[in-house]
Amino acid sequence: MRPPAPALLCVLLAVVIAEKAVAHAQSSPLDLYSRVYREPDFFGVMVKLTYIGPQEKPVYGLLLSSHRLPDLEAFKPHYRHPELGYQNDDHGWLGHMTLETGRLRDVVLAIARFPGIEEAAVRAGGNYSTRDARIRDGRGLNWSLMVVDTGSPHRPNAFEALLTGKEVAALLRDAASTIEREDPAAARGLRSFADQSNW
Repeated sequence: MRPPAPALLCVLLAVVIAEKAVAHAQSSPLDLYSRVYREPDFFGVMVKLTYIGPQEKPVYGLLLSSHRLPDLEAFKPHYRHPELGYQNDDHGWLGHMTLETGRLRDVVLAIARFPGIEEAAVRAGGNYSTRDARIRDGRGLNWSLMVVDTGSPHRPNAFEALLTGKEVAALLRDAASTIEREDPAAARGLRSFADQSNW
């Protein structure tokens, strides 16, 4: 005996929803930001660059958000690897730029498109330290790039990658080019930070 059409439709719908839920759970954070998030979802998203390398004086990082009073505590549950130093955050050594949600989305999508970003995320998995992490050009992985969501239904969707100064500079220049037309002042700010970080 055939099941009635509405019952069959319910079964098919349940299978599709279950498959989407599994795919959503298995997606990388950057993939979710790229495919699932819509512009309003970026209201609570923050992007942070923190210098974690050896230093003898304050080294300022960069925080991007869509609101003026971001909550830095939101990063701590996700990004406190014991072998890395986040003291610059604790001292408040961060420049802060506010962006419209559309421009923040553009920056995060530029991060997602950046060559080698997923490899850089693997570096952040706990097997590297600021003392011995080196890649092909011999420079240290002195920057931590972090993205966290504090407001959307998809939160926290946390992401961290360890980058060299050269990679940070290239990534920020890509992001600046992406937002240049809509927000030239923010693009200049990103390029200025890129010039400072490339050492």
